[in-house]
Amino acid sequence: MTRATLLACALALATLAAGCGGEGADVAGPHGSSPAVAQPLIDGNSPANLTVVATPIPGATTAVAVNDAGRVAGLNASGIYIFDVPTQTLQNIGFSGTPWAIDQLGTTVSGQASATKRNSLGSPAVWTLAGGVWSQDLLPDSGQGGAARAVASDPITGAAVLLAGNVQTSRHTPGKWSWNGSGWVLTSLPRPGPNGNAFGQGINAGGMVVGMDGVTCCSAYFWDAAGTLTVLPPLVSGSASAAYGINDAGTIIVANSNGVAVAWIRASTADPWPTPVPLDTNGCGGGAIAINASGVIVGNSCGLPAAWRPSGGGGYTRSQLSDLGNHHPGAETAEAVNNGTVAPLIAVGNVGQGVYWTGF
Repeated sequence: MTRATLLACALALATLAAGCGGEGADVAGPHGSSPAVAQPLIDGNSPANLTVVATPIPGATTAVAVNDAGRVAGLNASGIYIFDVPTQTLQNIGFSGTPWAIDQLGTTVSGQASATKRNSLGSPAVWTLAGGVWSQDLLPDSGQGGAARAVASDPITGAAVLLAGNVQTSRHTPGKWSWNGSGWVLTSLPRPGPNGNAFGQGINAGGMVVGMDGVTCCSAYFWDAAGTLTVLPPLVSGSASAAYGINDAGTIIVANSNGVAVAWIRASTADPWPTPVPLDTNGCGGGAIAINASGVIVGNSCGLPAAWRPSGGGGYTRSQLSDLGNHHPGAETAEAVNNGTVAPLIAVGNVGQGVYWTGF
């Protein structure tokens, strides 16, 4: 299940206050002093300043992750693929499952393996490229399945060093996997209360994780590097929230709250998380899914994929990312964005099929 489906469920929760239960749904606190960003980040009542044309990835059903070299991970009819944007080459890795993230080296994809002997619901897994051959490794879990939804890479080598997601116990339990040089080690993160559920959705190289409960409506969570849980304050008291991504510095979390795309922004990691600010003020629903090292945010606004770029002075400017004219309202979103440090700035996402955008 892609983040587009998660976002659609989260928006429905915000409107209907209904639950989205089960591993297949995978959806989607203390108030601190607000930073010096009292105004909305952009004037959402104005049209987007730029419309960026989508490029389809040949045969791709989804496009869910992209790294700085422009390598995209997603699904097609053969299973999991890797598509290289600069060379326009596609490789089927030979495994089925649900990919979620790719490391900067382009040799590790994380996600959920298809039903296995270990678990009929699917297990958290990584697919790794070595010697030109891809292999699948099931990650440690509680024996009842789960998924690894996010990757953090070593800033020097680009190799995957941390993963975040969830494992199944009697409840959905958030988890963080660390690479110890020879294998992945699972650390379970605290749930919100003995009967609570939670899913990890994003992680940075500092080991900070963000996510949400995603089973009953609806709170956004932050776990610091030590694993301490914070419930993030919603945009409007009592409204539903879900967190999807966190920047490398640990100072911006992107998400949706009260049915709109938002960002929690703090001056430093020593500060508490304040009430989030909306990325759009035009009344459209949406959600922010991912953020890169330069502060570029991607997600969904008004039923269409969108990107928000820093415009100076703490502001952001929204660009509409087009679909292919096939219009799937509520199911179209940008899923990921790279840093643009090797290949150009690239966002990937889903508009009824997997696509990428450049030039925004």
